[in-house]
Amino acid sequence: MKMKIALLMFAVLGSAALVSSAQQANDGGLLPGRRAQQVDVVKIQEPPVPPRPPVAFPAAAMRPAQAGTRNVFYTISSDMGPSAVEAQQLAQKYAGEKSESGREKIKGQLTELLKDQFDARQKRHQEEIKQLEDQIKKLKDLIDRRQENRQDIIARRLDQMLREAQGLGW
Repeated sequence: MKMKIALLMFAVLGSAALVSSAQQANDGGLLPGRRAQQVDVVKIQEPPVPPRPPVAFPAAAMRPAQAGTRNVFYTISSDMGPSAVEAQQLAQKYAGEKSESGREKIKGQLTELLKDQFDARQKRHQEEIKQLEDQIKKLKDLIDRRQENRQDIIARRLDQMLREAQGLGW
C-alpha cells in the first residue's frame, strides 16, 4: 500500500514539474540558447454518436428483485419494458396516421396491448402484496421472539457494554 502511495506521489510531482516547465517555455523562460518551437494543435473531431430512441420505463415497472431480504434491489420488469415502448410507438403511429380506418386499426392494437400491460401490472402488484405480507409476518414473528427473550437480550447487551467499557471487548 505504501508503495502505491509513493508511486502515485512520484507521478503527481513529475506531472506538476512537466506542466511547470511547459508553462515557463511558453512565458519566454527558456534556457539561454534554446528556442521555442511552434506546435500546431490539431483538434480531432470524433464521429457523432447516433441518438438513442427515448425509452420510458414507468416506476410501476420496477419491482423488488430479492423478496424477503432487507436489501431490496430493483430491476426493470421484462413484461413491461418492451410493451411500453411498443405502446408509445403505436401512439405516435396513430398520431401520424391520416386515414380513419388505419387509425381504428392502430387504436385496436393499442387497446389490446394496454389490456395486456394492465393485466401484467395487476399480477405484479398482487405478487408484491404477497411478498410484503410475508415480510410483515416474518417481522411480527421476530418481534414476538424478541419480546419473549427480552430479559436475555438486555442482559447480553449490558454485559457487552460493560466489557467494552473495561477494555475487554472484541
